[in-house]
Amino acid sequence: MTFANIVSLLGLAQGILLGGFILLAHRRDRPAYFLGAFILTLSLRILPFLLIRLPFGAAHPSILYLPLYFWFLGMPLLYLYCRRLTGLFTWKKDGIHLLPGALEFISLSILYALDVSGKQPLFSPEIQRGIIGTITILAIGPAAYYSYLILRLLERHRDYLLSYYSNLTDRKLGWIRHTLFALIGFAVVYTLMVYGPLPVNPKIRITFGAVTNTLIVYYVALHGIRQLGTRLRASPEAGAVSDHERIFREVGQYLESTKAYLDPNLTLFDLGKRVQQSERNLSRIINTGSGQNFNTYINHYRIRAARRMLSDPGYDHFTMEGIAAEAGFNTKTTFYQAFKRENELSPAAYRRHRGEMSEAD
Repeated sequence: MTFANIVSLLGLAQGILLGGFILLAHRRDRPAYFLGAFILTLSLRILPFLLIRLPFGAAHPSILYLPLYFWFLGMPLLYLYCRRLTGLFTWKKDGIHLLPGALEFISLSILYALDVSGKQPLFSPEIQRGIIGTITILAIGPAAYYSYLILRLLERHRDYLLSYYSNLTDRKLGWIRHTLFALIGFAVVYTLMVYGPLPVNPKIRITFGAVTNTLIVYYVALHGIRQLGTRLRASPEAGAVSDHERIFREVGQYLESTKAYLDPNLTLFDLGKRVQQSERNLSRIINTGSGQNFNTYINHYRIRAARRMLSDPGYDHFTMEGIAAEAGFNTKTTFYQAFKRENELSPAAYRRHRGEMSEAD
C-alpha cells in the first residue's frame, strides 16, 4: 500500500472517530452537531478518492459516483456551526443552506444506483471524470460565498466578545479562520495541480491531497473538541434596571470584596448571576458607568491587582507568567498587552521602576 493510501486511511478513520465523538458529545445548548457533521464531510470525502486508487476501485468504476464528496455541504455546515456557536442560528431561517448539499447527495446517489444496477456503465470513464470535475468546479462559487459569510460573522463575533467576556482565550475562534484559509489554499493548489498549465506528477498530487486533507481533519477535530467546553453566548434575559449608577457601584463593590475578577474564565453571564442582573442590563450598566466594554473593565481590576503584586517585594520571586496567572490572566501575552495599554509601561519595566525608586530613597 502506498504512503498516500496509508495517510488517507488514517485521515478517514480518525475523522470518523473524532467527528462521531463530537456528535455524541452534543448537548442541547451546544452547536456540536454541525461541527461533527462538518468533520465527517471532510473525512468521508477521502473514501471515493481512496477506493478509486485501489484495485477494488479499478474493478468497480461506479465508485466514482459515491455521494460522499459534499462539495455543496461542507462549507454551509461550517457556516451554520459558526452561526450556532455565536447564538444566531434558527432552523427556520438557516435550514435552507443545507438544500444544495442535499441535492448533490441525491443526484450522485441516483447516478450511483443506476450505474451499479445497469449491465453497462452509464458513461465512459472520461465522461464520469468530467461529471465529477464539473461538480467540483461549480462548487467553487458557493464555497467562496460561504467563506465570505464566515469571515464577516467572525468579525462581528469579535466585537461581541469584547462586551461579554473577560477572557477571550478559546472564544476568538481564530482556529476557524485558519481552517477556512487552509481549505481555500488547498482547493486552489489542488485545482492548479489538476487543471493548471504545468503538468504535475499524479503521485505528487495524490500525496499532497492525502496529507493536506488528513492534517485539516486532525486540526479541525482537535480544536472542535477543545471548543466543546467553551460557552460562547448565552441567551439575553429580560429585565429592567431602575438605577444604573447604584448598580454600577454595587458591581464594583462586589468585585472588590470577592475578587471575582481573579477568575480567568469570568463571563458577563457569570457576573450577572452573582449580582442578579441580566447580561443585557449588566453590559449596558458597565458600558455607561465605566465607558468600557466588559473585557476592558474586568482587565482594569486585574491590572490593579498585578500592580500591587509588582510593587510588593514579597512577589519578587514570581515570574511574569506567575503574576499574570495570579491576577486572573490566562496568557502572558494578554497580560502584557492589557498592562502596557493602561500603564504605558510593560510589567517588567514597572517592576524595575519600583526598584529604581527604592534605591533613590
